[in-house]
Amino acid sequence: MQAMTIDQTPPNKTMLAWGIKAVLVRVPNPAAYVMQKVLIRDPQRKPASQAKDCYYMYEVSVVFRDNLAALGQEYAKLQDLPASWLKRFANGIRPLFRDEHAEGATSAFDVYEGSGIGGPQLTADIIQRAVVKMLNAL
Repeated sequence: MQAMTIDQTPPNKTMLAWGIKAVLVRVPNPAAYVMQKVLIRDPQRKPASQAKDCYYMYEVSVVFRDNLAALGQEYAKLQDLPASWLKRFANGIRPLFRDEHAEGATSAFDVYEGSGIGGPQLTADIIQRAVVKMLNAL
């Protein structure tokens, strides 16, 4: 997978800050990462793993929320993948996050609740809206 850098702070560097330190982070194509999380879903995978995948999709939507156009450009580069993969992704992702009661939103929320992650309080509705906003950019 190709890595991409999202330009969040000049000059062309993705910066994530923890306290007073900043780190340059190069990540694989996040659109491909989200697609992979949908494509590997099957009944033989443990429900806990599938729930974590839904949470990871939410995390991508948050990390790249200010760069959705760039995320859409990265997704456009995936159109050379097999048509069956693209169809499975398109048919699989939307039902997972169709509303706050859908499996993706509720399972991601369950992971969040069980993790002890601090910060702003999340709900399944917030998770669902964040992911749908990302999907609309793809």
